[in-house]
Amino acid sequence: MPQKICRITNLWSQCNWQKNETVSRVIIESTQLFPYQIDYLNQKKVVFNILSARANMAPQTIEVSDGLIDKIIIQQLVNDVVSVDIYLNYPMPGKISFRPGVPTKTILSFDRLFIQHLFQNKIIALDPGHGGNDYGGRGPVSLIEKDVVFTMTKKLQDLLEQNKAQVLLTRETDQNVPLAHRFLLAKKFTANVFISFHVYHSNNPKVSGLALKYNPQAENNFYLAQYVYTELARKIKRPLRGIKVDPQLCYLENIPGIMVEPVVISNWTEEGLLRNPTFYEKIAFGVFNGLRKFFSN
Repeated sequence: MPQKICRITNLWSQCNWQKNETVSRVIIESTQLFPYQIDYLNQKKVVFNILSARANMAPQTIEVSDGLIDKIIIQQLVNDVVSVDIYLNYPMPGKISFRPGVPTKTILSFDRLFIQHLFQNKIIALDPGHGGNDYGGRGPVSLIEKDVVFTMTKKLQDLLEQNKAQVLLTRETDQNVPLAHRFLLAKKFTANVFISFHVYHSNNPKVSGLALKYNPQAENNFYLAQYVYTELARKIKRPLRGIKVDPQLCYLENIPGIMVEPVVISNWTEEGLLRNPTFYEKIAFGVFNGLRKFFSN
C-alpha cells in the first residue's frame, strides 16, 4: 500500500533560552509524521529531506539571522520530496524530536554553546541616549527619543545576557546622565565595546534610514562599525544613511565604540515601526550579529 502523502503546512524558527539548554530551533509543522534523510555538508549546511511529502507553501528563503542559523531554504523537489536546507554560521550538529498532534511538529535543535563561549567574559557598555529632561527627538505623532532608545537598549541587554555577556548600562531609569559619565563608565570597567543608541531627527519628514558613527581612535573600530551596520541593515531593511566618524566617541580612547541610529523618528513610517515590539527584537539581533562577527575575527 503506497505511503500517504504528508503535507508540510508551516516552517518557522525560534531561540529557546533555558538554564540547562540554549538552542536555535527549526520547527516543521505537518499533517503527520514523515520519513526523512539528513545530511551535514561542510558542517555548516544541513540538508533535511522530507520523503513522501508536498509543501503547502511556495519555495522560499527564510532569513533567520539569530546568530547561529543564518537562513532556511524550503523547496519542493521531484518524487514527492520536500527539501529544507539550513545554513549555519558555525558547524553544529542538530538533534531531532517529534511532537505528534494537530499539527505534528518536527523540531531540529542546534546548540548555541559556541556563541555563548564567544560572548562569555565580554564586557559591553550600553548607552540609551538622552534621559530625564533631555528628551531628544520627537516623532510626528508622539514618540520620544529617550523612551524608544531605552527600549532598544533593554532588548539588546536581554539578548547579550542570555548569551553570557556582562552588560553595563549608562542609565537604568529615565534620568539625566552627563555625556562624560557615560564614557567614564566604559573606561572604568575596561569595556570590550561601547554602544550608544539614538534615533535621528530631521526637519525633512522624507529623510529615513539607518546610520552609524564610530570611534576612530580605537583599533579595528571601523570593522565593528561595518559588521553592525551590515547586519542591522539586513534585519531591519531600512534605507542606508552611511557610516561616519564621531569625534565625541574619541573620549573612549582605545575602547571600540559606536553610536547606532536605526531609524529617523521624524519620518512617519519609521515612527510607526517604533510602535512594533518585533522591530526592537530585529534591532537587537542586528547589533548582536555585528558583535558576534567582530568577536569572531
